[in-house]
Amino acid sequence: MMRSGSVREASSGGLRDSNASKMRSSSVLILYIAGLLSMAGGCSSGTAEKKSAPKVPSSDLDKLAKLVNLPEPPQSGVYLLRRMGQGDGFLGPTDYGFEAVLKYDRDALTRLRTHTRRIRPEKPSIRLWDRRDWYPAPVFSAIKRCETDGWCIEGERYAGDAFLKGGFVTGSFIVPEGQEYIILMLGT
Repeated sequence: MMRSGSVREASSGGLRDSNASKMRSSSVLILYIAGLLSMAGGCSSGTAEKKSAPKVPSSDLDKLAKLVNLPEPPQSGVYLLRRMGQGDGFLGPTDYGFEAVLKYDRDALTRLRTHTRRIRPEKPSIRLWDRRDWYPAPVFSAIKRCETDGWCIEGERYAGDAFLKGGFVTGSFIVPEGQEYIILMLGT
């Protein structure tokens, strides 16, 4: 027969073993998560945070295909990937915006429109905060002053789901009236 003190000792020894096991499991889990984040670029040092996405648009279609899905290959395109947040507000330092102007031949554009869900707001448009002087001339000429602040491009608007890839989780595109271009906007 054991004394109650022995039972307590046995129990507290079991608790110590159990707590030590939990701490080891937690430590392993934390190390595993930290490793995943560092491989994915989720954790960064102060120097890495100072680096920002290029402000100059690219027209490299091979790199474009690595960033987003291309349900139809464009004839040409220009795009910009930029960090949206600075970690000081609603958007975090890992939130990115992607904007592209892609040119399609008439058949490819028809297929893209046919296989994509159309968004039907009262006035289908994309609102821009600046005039986007890097847009190709035909698209740039479609930019008009919005009724409120900023700039808008009107046309048929579609869900951007077919283009989503990697960390991009939301988006849409618009086909300006009478053009063979789309303006694609995606976000993380």
